[in-house]
Amino acid sequence: APFAQGLPLLTCGPIAPGPYCDPAAFADTYDPEGAVQVLTDAGWTQDAGGKWADPEGNVPQVRWMVNTGNTRRESAQAYLIPLLAEAGFDVTADNCEALPCVFETRLPSLDYDMAMYISTVAPDPTYLVATNLCSQIPNEENDFQGQNSTGWCNPEADELLLASDNELDELTREQEVKDAIALMAQDHVLIPTLQFPNIGAYRTDKVANTQAELANYRAVNDWYQGED
Repeated sequence: APFAQGLPLLTCGPIAPGPYCDPAAFADTYDPEGAVQVLTDAGWTQDAGGKWADPEGNVPQVRWMVNTGNTRRESAQAYLIPLLAEAGFDVTADNCEALPCVFETRLPSLDYDMAMYISTVAPDPTYLVATNLCSQIPNEENDFQGQNSTGWCNPEADELLLASDNELDELTREQEVKDAIALMAQDHVLIPTLQFPNIGAYRTDKVANTQAELANYRAVNDWYQGED
């Protein structure tokens, strides 16, 4: 309800529905009892106030970052933070302006515990390589320019994604991408929410070289590359 009314949940992860989407990848993953089991198996307990504490008795404060002024995301925080508190988690809104704070400073430096943002994607899954490889986690070696802003590292996923980027057989490539996304679900990297339409159009008889940023979040910011 805080996001949109009547739209189905996106259950195939960080990709648009299509040949590379397994609609069951993130389906039915809401499992409160299973979450409690994970915590208790790891030695966590609930303190007198009902908050989950680690084996040393520390209650972590989870900093949830969104960009200020985005009503949808701020409404999601207002709706979910009280529910997370009821479940025993100390979550606080830790927001700042979109630019330069969130997207140019904090995401690239992994300065958050949980974040919510839109990922604008193309139909082809090659963008998953740059955004999910272990080598793309921002660090001093890559001058904090890596695009893996979740900090997730799974060598098996690396192999699958790199193989998919060089695979010519379509069916084999589809399976490699689906298998990599399944590992994201297994490792609880992200929770996909909704897919909003993002469409660009151009006159093929009037202009060329317009496709790169046509439907990106900055839309036609590369207009100067267009060819008459």
